[in-house]
Amino acid sequence: ALTASEQASFIRELSAEPGVLKVEPDRLYQRADVARTAQALPAAAPNDPNYARFQWNFNNATGGVRAEQGWEISTGEGVVVAVIDTGIVQNHVDLAANVLPGYDMISDKRVSRRDTDGRVAGGWDVGDWVEANYCTALGGQPHAPEDSSWHGSHVAGTIAQQTNNGIGLAGLAHGAKVVPVRVLGSCGGFGSDIADGMLWAAGAPVEGLPVNPNPAEVLNMSLGSGGPQACPAL
Repeated sequence: ALTASEQASFIRELSAEPGVLKVEPDRLYQRADVARTAQALPAAAPNDPNYARFQWNFNNATGGVRAEQGWEISTGEGVVVAVIDTGIVQNHVDLAANVLPGYDMISDKRVSRRDTDGRVAGGWDVGDWVEANYCTALGGQPHAPEDSSWHGSHVAGTIAQQTNNGIGLAGLAHGAKVVPVRVLGSCGGFGSDIADGMLWAAGAPVEGLPVNPNPAEVLNMSLGSGGPQACPAL
């Protein structure tokens, strides 16, 4: 770990190298959680039992996306969406039929909670829990313990959960397929893994990995950091 002054000096040294175009700190980014409230059931709602209770944002007259009207035009059939997040719970009963093979891009076992560093096929969410002060070893501030969020499954379900099947919730683009790209684990995820996850998701080559056989037309990311407001330039 480098102090702020050591980091600035190191960045200046790297930037001076003739083969280096741009240098950015490899920051940790965190998931962006969303609060939800219940609203009245719309007349044209699907039969998923928790739709009315939790998915006001699909149909609320003021802040909703008018999902019922949208479904008359399209349900996302034939579209591939990469969910670049904490991964997706494997074999989820109300989502698995719409999930394509993904990848776990996390290259640090402290973040992935796997036995070794490195990336593996799948993209499955194994949790992003943290014990008290676990993230201080990665440069974080002291903190309380946290349970896993399963955030990637929540996001993927919002996009493409099976709909009108009498189970769980509805998906906004339930005719689409989702590709899980796991870049967030315990304490968040490094920008370098996120960047490679974006490239892989779109079908671009990433060194050491097979090419994604199902390139995504849409990349979904709901994450951020407490650092600079602007994203890295490159």
